Amino acid sequence: MSTCLGISPALLTRYIKGERGLHDFMRIKDVDERLDKLAEEVASRRKCGPDAYTELLNLTFYVLYKKYACGIHYVATRDVNPAKCNACPALFGKLFE
Repeated sequence: MSTCLGISPALLTRYIKGERGLHDFMRIKDVDERLDKLAEEVASRRKCGPDAYTELLNLTFYVLYKKYACGIHYVATRDVNPAKCNACPALFGKLFE
């Protein structure tokens, strides 16, 4: 699977163990389902390289659109009130509506 993604086996292991990454999005049901589907597609080599990255970017845009990452932004900068900000839904909404 790591060769399909173009990363080292060690890096893949660190992601799986939760030692890399910013947030545990697997606690969010719809994101977890999408991650599971993508993982299956990568493991079976139905999605590899650019196709896998395209799907991962699409999932990232979905997370931003749904405002699931607002807490990360707030902790990092504290300059935006997530309850009032609608930038990501406005930017990415057309992809999912």
